[in-house]
This record gives sequence, C-alpha cells and structure tokens, in this order.
Amino acid sequence: MNSRLEAAVRRLIQFLLMAYPADFRRRFGSDLTATYVDRFSAAHGRNGLWGVAGLLVIATAHSIRDGFLERLAAAPRNRLVAGPAGLSKWLTDIRRAVRALIRQPAFLAITVGTLGLGIGATTTMFSVVDSVLLRPLPYDHAEELVAIGFRLPDIDETIPVAWRIAR
Repeated sequence: MNSRLEAAVRRLIQFLLMAYPADFRRRFGSDLTATYVDRFSAAHGRNGLWGVAGLLVIATAHSIRDGFLERLAAAPRNRLVAGPAGLSKWLTDIRRAVRALIRQPAFLAITVGTLGLGIGATTTMFSVVDSVLLRPLPYDHAEELVAIGFRLPDIDETIPVAWRIAR
C-alpha cells in the first residue's frame, strides 16, 4: 500500500474512532489504528482497491455498532433505566421531534425526499453492480465467451466488431 493510501486510511480510521467514547479512544485508539492499517494493507495486497473498499464497509459497520455499545457501557446507569423515568425521557424527545417536524412541513418534506432519493439511488446502484459485476453471465459456459475486434495501431485501442458486420 503506498504512502498516500496509508495516510488516507489512517485519517479514515481516526474518523471512525470518533464513534467510540473519548476514554476508549485514549486507551485503545493507537492499537486499533495499527491493527486496521495492517488489515487494510493485507486487503490491498490480496484484492487491490476492491479489498480496501470491502474492508472499509466492514470497518465502518463495526465502528458504528461497537462504538454505540461502548458508549452505552460508559453511560451513567440512571440514563439507561428501562422503567418509567427512562422511557418518559425517550417519549418526551420523540414528541418534541414530531412537533418540530409538524411545525416545519417544508423541512419534513425535504428531509423525507432526501432520504427517499438517497435510499433509492443506493438501491439502484447496488442492483446495477450486482447484475453487472457480481452475478455470472446468464449463458452456459460463460467463461468461454469471446469478444471479436480489431486494433488500431495509431491510437492503440481495440474496437469491437459489430454483430451485423461479423456475420
């Protein structure tokens, strides 16, 4: 892994560590950073940038999940009460949020629209990547398919031959 990519990975890991409580970051931040840099280097060596991207998704999910659990573990116990006091605080927060959204319907519409567009675009991109890159071609012996073309020496590029011309 080159130095620019390693520096970017280190910055990214430092950002992901922000999900954890400050005390946890002070105690384990440098060890987690070194571990993840080693894992990113190994993934880059095995699969190139695709390996780094896959590990990035996994590292992000783990940081969100584990950081949330560490914050819950570090939270004062009276905030984690499951009884009426803790529940009423949550319900009060939800009521305030709903009232604020009702008072500003334009903001609500923009927020819901943005979320819908983001989720729709993500779903569309995953569907395209899944059908084009991840699934095998829908032909028997797809590994034996051949592309026919000719090479132009002036521009050093191969141009495929159209099916009608090739017949």
